[in-house]
Amino acid sequence: MVEYDYKYNGSRNKLTNKYNLRNQVPRLKEEKPFLKTVYSSVLKNVAIRLAKSYENFFQIPEVGHPQHRKMVPIIL
Repeated sequence: MVEYDYKYNGSRNKLTNKYNLRNQVPRLKEEKPFLKTVYSSVLKNVAIRLAKSYENFFQIPEVGHPQHRKMVPIIL
């Protein structure tokens, strides 16, 4: 999503706010067909968490950079 934000925002120095990033989800789903299998509310939640992580990273030095979550296998 960060690369996508850079593509449409045009600046690596400033990311869009979490609401603009969240509103890019429908356009992203059109470009990436595999995202249509995921509910949009889940993707919007991820966008909000990503924006919050980067805000904390730039405002609070002790936080560190955002990291990927571990994949947990689903047992059915």
